[in-house]
Amino acid sequence: MRIIAGFSGAGKTTWAAQAACVSSHICAYYDCAETPSEALAAALVRELAAKLSGASDSVRREILLPGASGLESLTALDTYLRRQGMAPIVVLDNAHRIDAQNLRRMVEVTSALRFVLLCQPAGSLREVEATLGVTRESLMGWGLDELASACTAAGAFGSASTLGRLQTLTRGMPLFVESAARIAARDYGGDLQQLCIALEQQTNTAETAQEVILEKVFDSLPSQSKDAVAVLSLSDVVLDPQEVTELLRDAITLSGPAAASILRTLRQAGVAEIYGNSRVKIHDAIRILGGRHLLTMDATVAARASSALKSVLLKSLMETRDTSRFSLYTRMLVETREIKVLVELIGEEMFHELGIAPHIWNGLEQVVQDPTIDPGDRFWALDGLVFADMKHGRTDRLQSRFDQMEQLLGNHELGDDERLSFIMKRMNFQADQGDQLAVDRSIEAMRSMLPDKPKHHRVFRYNAACALFRLKKLEAAEREARRAVAENYEVLGITPEQVIGLKQHELSALVARPEIDHHDIKHTADALELLAMVTKALDRTEMFARIHAMKFYGLVGAVDSLVRVGQDAADDFVYVHEFEGAREVLEQHVLPTVLRVNMLDRIVGVRSQYAVVLAYCGDVDAAEREMARLEPYAPGFSAQQAKEIANQKALIAQQRVKPLVSRQQALALRRYLAAQAASQQRPSTPASSTKVGRNDPCPCGSGRKYKHCHG
Repeated sequence: MRIIAGFSGAGKTTWAAQAACVSSHICAYYDCAETPSEALAAALVRELAAKLSGASDSVRREILLPGASGLESLTALDTYLRRQGMAPIVVLDNAHRIDAQNLRRMVEVTSALRFVLLCQPAGSLREVEATLGVTRESLMGWGLDELASACTAAGAFGSASTLGRLQTLTRGMPLFVESAARIAARDYGGDLQQLCIALEQQTNTAETAQEVILEKVFDSLPSQSKDAVAVLSLSDVVLDPQEVTELLRDAITLSGPAAASILRTLRQAGVAEIYGNSRVKIHDAIRILGGRHLLTMDATVAARASSALKSVLLKSLMETRDTSRFSLYTRMLVETREIKVLVELIGEEMFHELGIAPHIWNGLEQVVQDPTIDPGDRFWALDGLVFADMKHGRTDRLQSRFDQMEQLLGNHELGDDERLSFIMKRMNFQADQGDQLAVDRSIEAMRSMLPDKPKHHRVFRYNAACALFRLKKLEAAEREARRAVAENYEVLGITPEQVIGLKQHELSALVARPEIDHHDIKHTADALELLAMVTKALDRTEMFARIHAMKFYGLVGAVDSLVRVGQDAADDFVYVHEFEGAREVLEQHVLPTVLRVNMLDRIVGVRSQYAVVLAYCGDVDAAEREMARLEPYAPGFSAQQAKEIANQKALIAQQRVKPLVSRQQALALRRYLAAQAASQQRPSTPASSTKVGRNDPCPCGSGRKYKHCHG
């Protein structure tokens, strides 16, 4: 027996139908919704006898004996099926409505029949699990590709990251996704991002099917359980039992035993999910209703809950460095208006590597515009926004941000760190604009302000090399980049040759010394990436630079840079026709990182690049299948992304018509042609002053005329 559990709308019946289509066993379906528990066995026999037995009327009469009870008839049917060597699968839908003892008796009297119970987390499900010793399985909902297809079919669109937000809000449950997509198409012009914002902020006016269906589940909970759900709904990450207890204690003054009792109730109702070692998270689909309930509670409860969750997350970040919680922690900083801490974090380079949620930047925009906030905090908020804009190519916003930063520096007594950061970032922007005179002035200004510390000089050299690269002064940029790489390797106490061929754990052991911090390692990766970019612009390929940069980025968890450099490394391999090397980089490093960290803003670009590499490797069919799976995302593409995908499709189509040969194939072809030429080489004319005529005997000794032989 298997128990498949999920809320109404989770797609249980559809899952069973699809599974039956590919099953090698006979399958039968029965909906228990309107059947009394005592009558189930008899009703089931009547439904199954004709379909499963395939027997004569006499056999059916033997099974359906007059006066026999339902269990007796079911036993007779099971005996017949066992004699025939049959073991059919019987799907019982809405089985949570049937008394657990009746289900137990049906299982006990049968051995040929195999049951799959489709249940909601309600009714007799708990007792069924306890009685039969079977643990429920939960449907995981649609993946991103299926969700994108459903939204596109309903006339809704959004980027991959927006589709990921909808997946989180609905848990990917088919009915909930389709309902949300229809509302987006009807009320928001098809824009799923606007719908997601409305759902998250509880401002949607049209109720989704998710809210209507799950409201019954939520309303059936005791009052204290509803409050607990509301508090725990703030977290979109799993929490340890001790963390849950602390959170509920600080937010709604629940004792430890009371919190444990409520968690049991929530788990039994399917509202709370348990992961691995008893870790807890409120079901994603219920979190919308939990958030709505939190709004109806006293404002101090929400404030205490946000503060308590922030403390719980900070403690775990300090103890375990679990970066998967970092995005939620920064959201709680915005909620609790911990601007000072948030601004300090934004000054850290690693802050921008961890996939920060978009509304963090919205919170920073509010900080910048708030005159009551300390000028230094406003400056560093602007500094973080500038870094993010430059990283994502949003150059149209930069000039106004630099003007604001310059105004703050002019009107307030800020320090050298602020001035250096401002000049350094503005210098790179000036280089992008091609303003060499302004860049030269910035470099001189920085030189005069730099503290006499090697670390500051290394950072200065790197940024100067970046500016030279942007100004297209490539030879000078290469010299500075190589010096920056050498200096950073010297700080790490290793040589580039030592890194070649090392696995990640071996490299980690090589640089694991107390005086080395993650900034030194990341700066080494940054310098290596810059060197690779400069040499590529000079029509050379510095293969090891990018490969080693990936390794160093991996050591410090700079996942965003790791993926970016990995994609560039794959392009380098393609450039030299090492297609299998490009495939290995994407399959072993880039794709696993994107999926593990759920980098939805990069996933389409990585997958489309992977499709092109598959085509270059000769698997054009697989490449076209991968591009077809990306088609539902097309309505949410930006103009640049749509153009890039179109170009990649053209490259794949070209591979079918006129494939490129790999480097190995080219070398093999050259060897083959050389061997052919050697075997067919004409004998040389004898060293004689006498010219061989076309009708003379050929000097090769064949006896044929020269014109017919080698002439």
